Amino acid sequence: MKNNKGQTLAAFLILIPILGLFMGFLFDIVHLGTEKRRMENVVKDGIQNTLLHHIDLESYLKENLKEITFDQMDIQEEKVTVHISKREESVYSVMLGRKLYTIQVSYTGTLKDGKVVLVKE
Repeated sequence: MKNNKGQTLAAFLILIPILGLFMGFLFDIVHLGTEKRRMENVVKDGIQNTLLHHIDLESYLKENLKEITFDQMDIQEEKVTVHISKREESVYSVMLGRKLYTIQVSYTGTLKDGKVVLVKE
């Protein structure tokens, strides 16, 4: 019977960095997905409140979302279009080699028969 302790240790040492990279990538993807969902919810709420209650959409978005860029915002009587983006830092940038990601959110809301219809672009 052979002694395989050295082979097992070598295989384990090779797999640890690969597992760490995979976990870092997974954590970044989950973090970015959560941040995008949060941005989408704030934009949808802002569009609804703008169309129904005539709030200042730009102030609402700036108050609830930090460090966003307004790519396009068009507010009309019964239609609101918002395109925003945000640069989000990678959590595991050292392992992944990528420091910033860009998250983009685009929605158009229209008022029809007293109800807000939202369309993701």
